[in-house]
Amino acid sequence: MVEVSSTGAAESIKRALEAELRDAPDEMQRGIVSGVEGPMREYARQLVLELTAQSQSQLEARIQCALVNAQADVNSQNQRQADVTSIEAKVCSDLKKIPARIDQVVDDKLADLRGEMRPGEDINHLVRRMVEVSSTGAAESIKRALEAELRDAPDEMQRGI
Repeated sequence: MVEVSSTGAAESIKRALEAELRDAPDEMQRGIVSGVEGPMREYARQLVLELTAQSQSQLEARIQCALVNAQADVNSQNQRQADVTSIEAKVCSDLKKIPARIDQVVDDKLADLRGEMRPGEDINHLVRRMVEVSSTGAAESIKRALEAELRDAPDEMQRGI
C-alpha cells in the first residue's frame, strides 16, 4: 500500500510538474505580452495623436488655401463688376450727349447753308440749287475727261499700229 501510495504520489507529482511545464510558457507569454502591451498601447496612442494632429494641420492648410482662393475670386468678380459699372456709366453719358451733338452739327450745317442762301430763298430752293451745281460740276468734269480721251485716242491708235 505504501508502495501504491508512493507510486500514486509520484504520479501525482509527475502530472503536476508536467502541467506546470505546460502552463509555464503560457504564463511567460502572458507576462511578456503584459510587459510589452503597456508600452505598445502608449506608442499606438501617441501615433494616433500625431497622425490626428498632422491631418488636422493639413486640413487647416487646405481650408486656408481654399479661403484665399475664394477671396481672390470674389475680389476679381468685384473688380469686373466695378469695371462694367464704370463702362456702363460712360456709355450712358456718351449716349446722352449724342442728341445734343446731332443738334449742334445740324445747326452748324444749317447756319452754313443759310450763309449761302440768296435773299428771299428758302432752304428747299437752296438745296435744289446745290444739287444742280453739284450735278453740273460732275457733268462738266465727266465731259472734260471724255473729250481728253477722244483727243488722245487717235494718237493711241497710231502707236498701237
